[in-house]
Amino acid sequence: PGGVGVIIQDHDATIPQLVAWTAPQAMDPHAAEPTIIGDPQSLYLAYRMREGGVALMRFGGVAMHSFGPPSPDEMETHILYSLGLDALSFVEVEGSPCVRDLTRPEPGMRHWIITFPEGTFEVLATSANAVRIPQAESPLSAVAAVLNNRA
Repeated sequence: PGGVGVIIQDHDATIPQLVAWTAPQAMDPHAAEPTIIGDPQSLYLAYRMREGGVALMRFGGVAMHSFGPPSPDEMETHILYSLGLDALSFVEVEGSPCVRDLTRPEPGMRHWIITFPEGTFEVLATSANAVRIPQAESPLSAVAAVLNNRA
């Protein structure tokens, strides 16, 4: 009596998607030395670039950030590994459950992940800017110079 029906569904918007984030400079794959410092307005992340010098990123409107496991050897333990999260990568998480779970997310809130040799950095923020500082001696000195110039 009953027929067989086929249901075709569009892409499920609740499933997060990893998108390559091309703005940051490539990191030193052996010792990026990520350095994270915040002030009331911004979060700064600096790291050694593959070609030498330092990349400095500034995140604005930060709701959350973390740095720690997994390292590249443990990447399969990350909740987004099955979506293609890989070691030594820069990605944006579109449709991030972390953004959806915020009580009151700011308009334009986004989720970025950077997987360094030393661990994984994640941030929920409304903006991100990246600049190269080729003459910087270290990630810490690059951030310190920026903060001293603001004082």
